[in-house]
Amino acid sequence: MPLNNIDEKTLAKLVFEVESLSDHLLAKAIANDLKLKYTIDFDNKASNVNAIQGKGIQANYESKKAFIGNVKLMEDSDIKVNDSIHSKMDQLLQNGHAVMLAAFNNEIVGLISGMDLPRKTAISTLLRLKEIGIKYMIMLTGDHQNVGDAIAKQIGLMEAKGNLLPEDKISAIKQLIKRDKKNSHGWRWC
Repeated sequence: MPLNNIDEKTLAKLVFEVESLSDHLLAKAIANDLKLKYTIDFDNKASNVNAIQGKGIQANYESKKAFIGNVKLMEDSDIKVNDSIHSKMDQLLQNGHAVMLAAFNNEIVGLISGMDLPRKTAISTLLRLKEIGIKYMIMLTGDHQNVGDAIAKQIGLMEAKGNLLPEDKISAIKQLIKRDKKNSHGWRWC
């Protein structure tokens, strides 16, 4: 969704060029989708791509800074995310969409949203785990809590914890193990 006087094709081109240089799976998926939808050619306008763990990606684009990622990335980069943008993001998040912001030249220029879909084998895998005695399963995700909740509901999980960085996931697992030992619920970890 283009914002602040940028047209859709220009936004798509910027996001495509930056995300094409990332090796993150989501970035590759976004780049592929944009290339197909807009028939974009790679013009090599992006350079110096830097992935920022748990936040997004930073690059130079046409000799200016470009950022694609979450609100925290924008705030850390001194890019203002106004109330109108927060409101648009909240609407998308309420519907289970994953949302990223695109900024160029210190200004938010677009919202990127997509809906995570569970893997086709997720439900059957969870059913099989229940059959072998796994009673309590939880999803740990870096996605927004609403996205995690939506996916968990679709696949029949009891709980989801969202907005987690990799180190947060490790901490969550340690807390669950500690709680299990304390309460002796007989959980099996796999």
